[in-house]
Amino acid sequence: KPAMATMMPGAMLIGISSPHARKGLLWEKYRTHYGHPGSVLVAQAPTWVMNPTVPEDGEIISEAYDSDPAWAKAEYGAVFRTDVAALVPIEVIEACIESGVRERAPQRQYHYRAFVDPSGGSADSMTLAIAHKEGSTAILDAVREVKPPFSPEAVVDEFAGLMRRYR
Repeated sequence: KPAMATMMPGAMLIGISSPHARKGLLWEKYRTHYGHPGSVLVAQAPTWVMNPTVPEDGEIISEAYDSDPAWAKAEYGAVFRTDVAALVPIEVIEACIESGVRERAPQRQYHYRAFVDPSGGSADSMTLAIAHKEGSTAILDAVREVKPPFSPEAVVDEFAGLMRRYR
C-alpha cells in the first residue's frame, strides 16, 4: 500500500484471495467493508461466477467437494471456513465486549482473581487474565500476553506487579 503514494492519483490496490479462517486481514476487510458503501469494495462470489469458463459442476470442483468439502467451499465457493475457527466464535466474544474499554482499573469494592497460563519462554506465549464478579457476571479487567522468546523470570515479575495493583 505505501507504494501507491508514488503512483498516479486514483490508483487502486486490488487484493484477490480465497477466504480461509475468520481472522486476519482478509476477514477484517470483509467484516468491515462487505455490503457497505465506501472507498473499499469487497466482492464475494464463487469461482464459477467470477470465471464463467469454470463450470460449477465440472470435474475439478466436484472432486474437490467430494474429497474435502470444507476446503472446497472456501476455495471454490468463496465461503469463510468455520472448521478452523477459534474455541469461542468471534461473534460471541464481540457481544461480550464493552466498546472502547481496553482495561479496567482496580476498584476497592471487588475481589479479583488472576489466571496465568505459564510457558517456558521458547515456544508458547505466557498469558495473564485478571477478573472479578458483579453478581453472576464475570468481568475481565486486564489481559496480558508475552510472546516468545522471553525470560520467564522477567515475565513473572511483570505479571506479579500487575496483580499487586488488583489486590
